[in-house]
Amino acid sequence: KYLCIITEKGYVKKCTLDVLSSKKRRSEPVSIIALYGKDTVQNMINCTDNDIIKIITKKDIFDIKVNELPVQLKYQAGDKIIPVKKTDMIIQSVKIQ
Repeated sequence: KYLCIITEKGYVKKCTLDVLSSKKRRSEPVSIIALYGKDTVQNMINCTDNDIIKIITKKDIFDIKVNELPVQLKYQAGDKIIPVKKTDMIIQSVKIQ
């Protein structure tokens, strides 16, 4: 199982669920994505390699196959997958099994 993180600027990151575990009992919150500028997280989706994530912007619809995304480390920003321009924005992202 994976966690896919989608940002409002179109970055998508796939990481394993073990990045959420913390080794210390009273530790700082876990940071799992680096964001650029004023980018924010749009959605986090629990998924498997068999899933497809449908991302809807104001102007287009994109289907992302989870098995084609690389698994990334905890502090990476993800890859720019969705071409979101300044006048566009991600409206919704949902998992399709």
